[in-house]
Amino acid sequence: MQGQIKTIINVIENCTPLIIGDMNATTSAHDRTSTNKYIADKMYQDFIKDHNLSSLPHRHLPVDTNPHEPRPWTFSQPTGKDSVGNTTYSFSRIDDILLPTALANTCKPSYTCDLGYLSDHVPLLAIVPTCTPNLQIPHIVKAQAKKAAKQATLICLSALQTN
Repeated sequence: MQGQIKTIINVIENCTPLIIGDMNATTSAHDRTSTNKYIADKMYQDFIKDHNLSSLPHRHLPVDTNPHEPRPWTFSQPTGKDSVGNTTYSFSRIDDILLPTALANTCKPSYTCDLGYLSDHVPLLAIVPTCTPNLQIPHIVKAQAKKAAKQATLICLSALQTN
């Protein structure tokens, strides 16, 4: 996936990448409760650095908590049993919202929603006004939409073009 996104960034003139989703990798060692090292993490971290991308800042809730704490977890995984038979879990922050660093730093913080969900991922929420990255959402007529939908899902979610 990183290769496809890299191609889009390099091919589309004036591309402003907005990358959202489950990355299956972390931006730092502090984003996992386990001490395991993963090749995917290194690849993801290099990709972010090579393209001058950053995660949106994160708002800790409640607001008065320490802003230097690790980012909240967005994924849990059963990893075994404790001495009395209870399931143990490891936690990580593998979901992310990325923009070019200069834009990410101007955005309001993202936050997690712990109000209930039907997934092993905690929803990660953010408000990114289209004016922040100077996005102009193109109007697509119905005939074009069907054809474009098959080709453009990755492009629409991963890299949006500005004028």
